[in-house]
Amino acid sequence: MAGVFSIGGEAALTKTGLAEYVANATTDAARASRVSDWIGKAGTGVDVVGTAGDTLEQAMETSAQTWLGKLTSTGAAGGFSWAARNNPVVAIGDVAGGFLGGDTPSGVWNASVESITVTTEGLLTGESGGMAALHQKQLNGDWGPLFREAAEAGDFWAENGVLGGLGMAWDAVTDSF
Repeated sequence: MAGVFSIGGEAALTKTGLAEYVANATTDAARASRVSDWIGKAGTGVDVVGTAGDTLEQAMETSAQTWLGKLTSTGAAGGFSWAARNNPVVAIGDVAGGFLGGDTPSGVWNASVESITVTTEGLLTGESGGMAALHQKQLNGDWGPLFREAAEAGDFWAENGVLGGLGMAWDAVTDSF
C-alpha cells in the first residue's frame, strides 16, 4: 500500500513542479548555509586581526618599564580587546567616541589596564619612570579627555593638598554670593 502512495505522490510532485521547486530550494539553502559559514569565518578573522592590532599597539606604547609589566599590560589589553569584539554596546561606543572625538569604551579599558599595571609595577619595584611617562601621556590627552581631566585633577590636589583644595572650593562658593 505504501508503494502505491509513494509512486502517486512522486508523480504528483513532478507533474506540478513541486519536486523541482523543493530541489532548488534545498540547493539554495545549502548555498546560503555555505555563505553564512564563510561570513562567520571572515568575521572571526577580522576579530583576530583587530585584537592583534590592539595588542601590538599596546605593546609599542606601554609605559611599563619591566618585561613583566609590559607583558601584563599587553596581554590584558589584548584580552579586553578580544572580549569586547562581539559586544554591540562597545562597538557603538567606539564608533560614536571616535566620530565625536571623545573617549571610547575600548580606549578607557586600555588606559585603565595601563594605569593599573604601571602603578602596580611602580609600587612593587620602586621604579617611578613608568608612572611619570603615563602621567605625561594622560596630560597630553593621549588616553582621551577622561584621563586628561583625571591627571589634571591629580595635579591640582597634589599642588594644593586637601585643605588647600577644599579652601579654594569654599572660596569659590562664597564669592559667588
